[in-house]
Amino acid sequence: MRQTIKALGWAIRFLWIIVLLLPVSVAFSLWKLAEPGNIGIREPEVAFSGGAFSLSAPFYINNTGFYDLSDANLTISIGHENEVFKTFSSFVPHVPAGTTWNSSYQVSLALQEVASSMGLLTNDTDLVLGMSASFRVAYVIAFGVSTNFSQPWKAPFHNLTIPEVGYDSSTRKISMIASFENHANFPLEGEFLLEVYNNRSRRIGYFMHYINVASDAPYSGSYEFEVDEFQLTDNEVIRLSFDGVKIYETEWIPG
Repeated sequence: MRQTIKALGWAIRFLWIIVLLLPVSVAFSLWKLAEPGNIGIREPEVAFSGGAFSLSAPFYINNTGFYDLSDANLTISIGHENEVFKTFSSFVPHVPAGTTWNSSYQVSLALQEVASSMGLLTNDTDLVLGMSASFRVAYVIAFGVSTNFSQPWKAPFHNLTIPEVGYDSSTRKISMIASFENHANFPLEGEFLLEVYNNRSRRIGYFMHYINVASDAPYSGSYEFEVDEFQLTDNEVIRLSFDGVKIYETEWIPG
């Protein structure tokens, strides 16, 4: 009987040691997981096709802790400044201790969505990639982490400008030059539309053609087209569109 009580006492002490050490070891595992580079997103690849941008990149969890991770829910968000464009979610049932889980995401952004965010089509900037994860450690303790990454965005119509606009009243033709640099890592192919509107929002002239600009290449086009002189007003608006989406607008005062 005395031996049984003594063994029971040692078992209780052992259980208490486990109970006391478990939070410490779990905390250390989480600290290891939170080290730089253990949860991350690679730089996304950007492509353009069918009127939409596609962004894809691998992401990973490197479980350097002592315990398996289970029931992990990951959410990746893509945004600019305070605006979030898209989110991507993934469920990971099991990441054993000492292993790295790899996956990838792919999201599509319509040209209109990118155009609605100020400057993304015409200015290089940084996108904000947010990654949040909730999971269980040792199949028991729930925990969550989140982090942000900054990734460069290369504008397909960088520095789009119309430096000068002329009008010949004898031929009733307007002439202009439009220029930009394709900083994107893909060729820019599509319909380029130039339109002139008077101050009553009536279109009085336009010119459309197909452009194909290689990656990291400059573009400069000279245009001349007829406008309705009887619809000219004190000030006009010149609008540039690509594949049906407005990308640039400026005021023009006939001289």
